[in-house]
Amino acid sequence: MLKPFLKFISVLLVSMLFSQDGSSHSLLKIGTSKNLNGVEYKLIEAKKVESNIHLKIEVKNIDRKNFNYSALLFHKLYNSKGQQIANIDPFLSKKSVVFDVKKGQSFISNLVYEVIDIDKPLQLSIVKGANPQLKAEGLIFTCKSSLSKDEIYFDLSQIKLK
Repeated sequence: MLKPFLKFISVLLVSMLFSQDGSSHSLLKIGTSKNLNGVEYKLIEAKKVESNIHLKIEVKNIDRKNFNYSALLFHKLYNSKGQQIANIDPFLSKKSVVFDVKKGQSFISNLVYEVIDIDKPLQLSIVKGANPQLKAEGLIFTCKSSLSKDEIYFDLSQIKLK
């Protein structure tokens, strides 16, 4: 009895959190970009290759003195129910960790995610997952700020997992 009540309370709190500023949590399409605390993320390409999801992201330091990038910490793949469905493969990914990106510099990060059934997802950072107000069907790719709890969301619904 206590477990369902706690789950209800946590869903209610998350919903209230997102309802305060729903305009900043819209799904972005491939090819679009958004500035997140001085760093611009542009999803250039997203495709499925066998059981992996390949993403090409342009990351640009717009307005930060220095910027350290780690896709292991700040990028996740979720289904539309907010469940993490893939882990990054650091051996197949290229430029998944980049240090000391100066203001005005940019680079292309090629990330590879292995789609698996995850009982206990890898969580190296606090990530809320998919916003319930997004009303999306399919995959959602999140980018989280290293300075705050702000996130941006990319719509990957064109990728079919099965």
